[in-house]
Amino acid sequence: MIRASVMVVLAMLLAMAGMAGAQGTAPADALRVGILTDCASETWTAFRDAAIKKAATAGVTLDFRMLSPSTTDQQRLTANEMLAAGAKALAICPVDPAQQKADLQEIAAKAPLVLLNRDITDCGRACFIGIDDKEAGRKMAELVAQLVPPGMKIAALVKTGESAAEKTRMEGLKEGLASGEFIVDAVKADKGDRNLAWAGADDLMGKRVELAAYIAFEPYQLPALLRAATSHKVVGIVNLIGFIDNSDMQEAFVKGKIQGALRVDAPAQAKKALEVLHGLAVKDPAFKLPENGVISIAPLSETTAKQMTPQEKMDALQIPRVPQEAPAAAPARPSFE
Repeated sequence: MIRASVMVVLAMLLAMAGMAGAQGTAPADALRVGILTDCASETWTAFRDAAIKKAATAGVTLDFRMLSPSTTDQQRLTANEMLAAGAKALAICPVDPAQQKADLQEIAAKAPLVLLNRDITDCGRACFIGIDDKEAGRKMAELVAQLVPPGMKIAALVKTGESAAEKTRMEGLKEGLASGEFIVDAVKADKGDRNLAWAGADDLMGKRVELAAYIAFEPYQLPALLRAATSHKVVGIVNLIGFIDNSDMQEAFVKGKIQGALRVDAPAQAKKALEVLHGLAVKDPAFKLPENGVISIAPLSETTAKQMTPQEKMDALQIPRVPQEAPAAAPARPSFE
């Protein structure tokens, strides 16, 4: 019994160690670089696996830390641990860039710093590697064109709609829709609040029955859209489009509950991150970064194999969604004239 308990504890410790840091296979004296994430997720796991393979072929020792949960203080402490362990360059996905500016400046003063997914230009970072927001918007438009009958209206869920990334993404979306017969007729901002995201989606689906598709600009908004669609009994009738980053949303996509999926190209991003970290760490004079310090990675996109035909969607949108809930007609009032 005691032996079994010890084995369980050891297994848990090994699992925690794997979550906290993964090492790329390389000689003991190989150049060491580090990558620090903002959370643990399936996307980061795919990124880690691709990064470890790239590190092995490049002869680089990779210190990969996937914190969960992650806070700004944890990131600061962990980044300093990685530097103390010998990392010559770091790539970090900040939890909250605005609040971490001073921490990032401190790290950038010690070693070349690369930011992933969330950028802050004046923190001393060498470059930023993230999703190409213009291309993400265009991919969204492509999915709309594949899924939505011409002439229909669509809605978008955004965080604030005011950030440079969101504006660029919306610009790409509208440019992509310009040649078609689609209208972005409603935009709901949720300020990053998941409850507000659901409330906004619920409000639109309850009042705007003519909306044929909903686009989630952020991954956390897609579950809110699916929840609202389920509540209003329109799953499969309205099209849900957005970034998928977990198994629950992937399962919903496979089942046809989510029609359009966008994904971070984790292998491409990991490969580029290792190339940049290596170039910065060795101070290779032949290694050059873009003048604007931004490296953009186009997202991947696809539609579910299980979906209604455009005509079926049009027919469904033209009938009452929940007929049994419609109020009965009031009896005629007697006339005294």
